[in-house]
Amino acid sequence: MKIKTVYFAAAITVAFGVPSASFGYDFPTNMQVSMERGPEPLYKLESSVVYPIESYFSVDMPNGEKDYVLEQNGDGVVPLVQEGDRLLIQRPVSIGDEFYFAPNADTSTRPIRLVLSGPINIGHIHFAPGSAKLSDSARIVLSEIANQMKTSGLNGAYLVGRTDRSGSADANLALSEKRAIAVAKYLNRFLDDLGMVGAEITYESMGEYESNMREGSTNPFDRKVSVMLYPAM
Repeated sequence: MKIKTVYFAAAITVAFGVPSASFGYDFPTNMQVSMERGPEPLYKLESSVVYPIESYFSVDMPNGEKDYVLEQNGDGVVPLVQEGDRLLIQRPVSIGDEFYFAPNADTSTRPIRLVLSGPINIGHIHFAPGSAKLSDSARIVLSEIANQMKTSGLNGAYLVGRTDRSGSADANLALSEKRAIAVAKYLNRFLDDLGMVGAEITYESMGEYESNMREGSTNPFDRKVSVMLYPAM
């Protein structure tokens, strides 16, 4: 498993399968399964937080027909729950899964595209003032982040260390790096325990750079390491 420093700012878009628009049928259209961060935290302990990775199925049905099912990896029908104009998939989704629209014979043998747009900001690990030591709550949140990586197949973690503005810019940059390294090492340990092969952890230290506070002012929510997940190639 690799841990390294990285300077990584651009978003990514990953698509799997064949876009439904290429089917050539008037009905149905625009089918896709998306992987994204859920709207509500899975765990929030002190100021550390982790969000779930959720997946949605969307399809345009011009005649309003709803007598259809979604199948995953040939393992039977996927349970779906309506949420707004999309359907929440009530089962874990992993990179590499294949989904099929049934029972339409024209589409049931063609995989629906699985889309992930950019790294998923899954949460952050909070730190005490001037410290790079992980709290007990931070370790619990990191263990859940590792579980989310294992379940989703998102085997890349991009960490960004940050600080408040209570120290000098140089000292804060060094502290943010220590925080990112502490998170990387502990996350790596959890992934090893889960037997996750091929994971890649990268980190960047940004110090006080993105703090919105004035010089000398502090915001406790700036003392963190943000965690973003993506599929490492």
